[in-house]
Amino acid sequence: MVPDAVFQFIRGDEGPEVLDDMRRRIKAWLTDDAERPLPLHRRLGLGGPTAARLALRDHYLTEAAALLEGPSTWQRCRQLAEAARAFEVRRWPIWRRLDAPPPHAGPVDAMLWHARHLGGELPATPENYLNILR
Repeated sequence: MVPDAVFQFIRGDEGPEVLDDMRRRIKAWLTDDAERPLPLHRRLGLGGPTAARLALRDHYLTEAAALLEGPSTWQRCRQLAEAARAFEVRRWPIWRRLDAPPPHAGPVDAMLWHARHLGGELPATPENYLNILR
């Protein structure tokens, strides 16, 4: 699990608490005098690059699900699977070269853009999203 401060920092939050947490983690890495100190990405709680990308993707997908109005988690998973299918077909081919979601993107599409931008296709089934949201 990636620490909240790392997610917030990646998303552009440079508030005092976020910066203090990042500073503390980097300082611990710099001052670690162990024979085999932890690499910086481990000090930041990121694991390896693949695990970090997957955790970030799941974070964005969880935020997208929270934006949906379904009466249950299962209903939101169904809605998110449908939104992801539409995004993959209609939006991603046009938006994939952008550095950020376009200003006119809706909030769910913006979260899907961030998730998709990390690489790999979005999950396709409601069951996939249910596993992520658990």
